[in-house]
Amino acid sequence: MIAIPVVHDVIDGLEVFICGLGDTGEILVFNRPCEQLTGLARDTALGKNWLEVFAIHERHDHVLTLWNEATTGRATKPYEALCRNGRSLRWQFSRWDQAYAPPVKLWAVGIDITEEREAMTRSRELDRMVALGNLVSGLTHELRNPLNGALLQLAVAERHEARSKAASPTAQAIAKATTEIRRISTLLDDFLVFVRPLPIRLERVDVRRIVERSIERGRAKLLAAAVTVVLEPGDDASAEVDASRVETAVYHLLANAIDAASDTPDREVRVRLDVVGNAAVIEVEDHGAGLPAGEVPIFEPFFTTKQGGTGLGLAIVERVTADHDGEISYARRDGATVFRLELPIVGGARN
Repeated sequence: MIAIPVVHDVIDGLEVFICGLGDTGEILVFNRPCEQLTGLARDTALGKNWLEVFAIHERHDHVLTLWNEATTGRATKPYEALCRNGRSLRWQFSRWDQAYAPPVKLWAVGIDITEEREAMTRSRELDRMVALGNLVSGLTHELRNPLNGALLQLAVAERHEARSKAASPTAQAIAKATTEIRRISTLLDDFLVFVRPLPIRLERVDVRRIVERSIERGRAKLLAAAVTVVLEPGDDASAEVDASRVETAVYHLLANAIDAASDTPDREVRVRLDVVGNAAVIEVEDHGAGLPAGEVPIFEPFFTTKQGGTGLGLAIVERVTADHDGEISYARRDGATVFRLELPIVGGARN
């Protein structure tokens, strides 16, 4: 008969949880991974009932049924449960010929399936988001057609009214309706970007070039607001990112800063690019009034402090940042609001 200490020596190096149980479920063998999982020293665990260590009381009967079904050399159906430390485990039980082992009646072998379960949850969430994205895409398409038609008719009416020298209530109503329809169209565009689940396509790119494209994308908004953007000189930075999605995130940071700067005397937005540790850092600064005091959910969808804002710009920024395993933060410094976007240089590996 093999001594129990020898058994422990053999199974301690295995990357699975192994317990040998006696007639009534008392623990006779408890390998090192079990110690690490439970935080119980081996000497403390030996003699305890396996059920009290690994199963909540409400499921004891289920485990006992599996024990009764266990046969020599053949594992039972799996028993899946949450460990007290939040890990998800899958256990199987089998009987063992006592002639070839210590006085163990039953072996319990477990594996950690936490990552597997988390992957399944993420997959279900992705499926849900895909379905929602498809729904929103279809809805957006259906809404854009009548909106574009309405804008066309309003443009015709606006030209007709323009022939009259004097301003009229009709012309004012047309202008207001046009503005509101364009705002709805912008909201639909932003909402579609927010809900559509897009895979991250990492490639090594020049981050400064991404920022330059974001500035160019906002050129019309800059001209309309009479605001200038200054991209400060500095070192170039290469990083593994999804260039298109990061460009969208930086554009939304710029759009917010442009709106804020339009109410200031200097009407200027400053953008800085730096490398700090393992991250490429993009900062967007404006001297506007700043955000409301106290804790405000600025990254929550549809939260906005701007009249006519969609409330989705910063939510999109936060989504892109999270998908890159980056960080987004903001602070008030020397009378300026600074948004700081940090992206890992090596995709998804920020330290």
